[in-house]
Amino acid sequence: MSKDKAILLVTFGTNVTKAAESFKNLENRVRDAFPGIELRWSYTAKTIRAALAQRGKVVDSPITALAKLQDEGYTRVAVQSVHILPGQEFYDLVNVVDNMARFQALPGNTFKARSENLVFSSCPWEHPCFITRMITGRLFRP
Repeated sequence: MSKDKAILLVTFGTNVTKAAESFKNLENRVRDAFPGIELRWSYTAKTIRAALAQRGKVVDSPITALAKLQDEGYTRVAVQSVHILPGQEFYDLVNVVDNMARFQALPGNTFKARSENLVFSSCPWEHPCFITRMITGRLFRP
């Protein structure tokens, strides 16, 4: 597994087991498209994260997940929003990603934010799938 590359899937979140199965299906497709790349989830909804935490399942917020990835030495992180509509939480996510480029963790572990569309071919839908935001010095391909 490449230690410098990661993908962060970000959604509002769910605490409904049946709905979480769709997240797992998406995760499996992303893993198939990008083998060997670290893949993590974060939820934007504080209420969902709190409800899951009460059940012993911790899911990070986007800023916490990005900070952990940075601290662990990842320097190339693709952030994929899985929000159905680009509402306030999507734009908050865009701001988080852009602002993470200003923070520094360990020497050499800085992020560079830029917007890119990274298409991967094994998308289950008729239209292309896009990584909507990247924190990277350059794009990576599977």
